[in-house]
Amino acid sequence: MDGRAGREPTVLLTGFGPFADVDHNPTAAVVARLARGRPSAVGARIVAHELPVDYARVGDVVAGLVADVSPDAILLTGLRTSALTVGVERVALNLDDTVEPDNAGRVRRGTPIATSGPPAYISPLDLEPLCAAFLERGIAAGISNHAGAYLCNHTYYRTRHLLAATRPQVPCVFVHVPWIGRHPVVDARGEAVTEAMLADALVACAVRLADVARVGEGQS
Repeated sequence: MDGRAGREPTVLLTGFGPFADVDHNPTAAVVARLARGRPSAVGARIVAHELPVDYARVGDVVAGLVADVSPDAILLTGLRTSALTVGVERVALNLDDTVEPDNAGRVRRGTPIATSGPPAYISPLDLEPLCAAFLERGIAAGISNHAGAYLCNHTYYRTRHLLAATRPQVPCVFVHVPWIGRHPVVDARGEAVTEAMLADALVACAVRLADVARVGEGQS
């Protein structure tokens, strides 16, 4: 890992702010919580940042963060408004295709994200341990094979494309979370999932992703 033995790996963890009719995005709340500091995060240094819901800006923001933070692993998170469970995304498609505008009013239909890029990036990682970080805390989770065609997938693809060209050893995964507070999302005990619970689970997921970086497993 670039001669960084002897120190905890750094994980860049991102979320998104409000968009469309979503006035409170739980991933932004998690990022804000983690940005205030989390001394109990053992096994990784977490750097949290909120990304813009903006096709034209988000790729450059991610590239700047990667350059500044030099992360050993990247955990991207976003909201899936219709979901009741967490989805760990396997595939990033080279496609923007939705009627939903971004926060700058742009709509992208049937548009490649990178004209010179592959049709998709498929994660080579074993995603089950990342799902287990949620399941062990009573939060329903599973592997998803479709990250959509809006900003979440766009950011996943742009980040994977950047890493493939510049830092292929850095593992990167996208996690979709449900709209807690709006939908009746409950844990295994039937109790409501809170943003604090979600933050704890995402930190555990980030630490497991850091373990991948620590042992030198990467992505191509």
